[in-house]
Amino acid sequence: MHEKQIEYMKCEKGAESNLKVIRKEINEIMRDATNRLHVAKVLNCSNTNNLSTMVITEGRANLRDLIEDQKVNPEQNKSLSLDLDELSTFISIRKELSENVSKSGLQKLENLKALSTCHPQGLRTSVQSQKFVKLLSVVRRSQGGSGKADKNQPKLKKLKEVLDEHFQRRARGQTSTKVIIFALLKR
Repeated sequence: MHEKQIEYMKCEKGAESNLKVIRKEINEIMRDATNRLHVAKVLNCSNTNNLSTMVITEGRANLRDLIEDQKVNPEQNKSLSLDLDELSTFISIRKELSENVSKSGLQKLENLKALSTCHPQGLRTSVQSQKFVKLLSVVRRSQGGSGKADKNQPKLKKLKEVLDEHFQRRARGQTSTKVIIFALLKR
């Protein structure tokens, strides 16, 4: 008869906290454009956490209405449209990186950086900012510099330690053992 042994693991830091930091950094990058659009009454919210493609679509409709009502001149229209485009770009990257620190998300950020001189003024300013440099650094660090997010998974590391210790303990006592692992993948 086998002895029943249950071990619970709880890991506080790692991929989940990295994802929160990445989301926070992207939100910081979007803050200036969001505030400009909110003040101009193009966006109904100023909270970058609430920005989505739907909010941007509504913002484009609001901008069209403001142009029709002649509350926005052509120069303002161009500037506000560029702000909407910038937010749309970062919302897309935030969505991809919020689900998982993926290689393609990092690639999009690096492409933005590499092509920064080709971007319109607003996006170029954001991409050349210290906030963007910090975001790129956090994403690279999250991938362990190798492009593989799995290398920086503390829960898997802890699981390996627990299993190694369990099997070594059983080997010393020369008893057989079995292990069942239950996991939940959150997306």
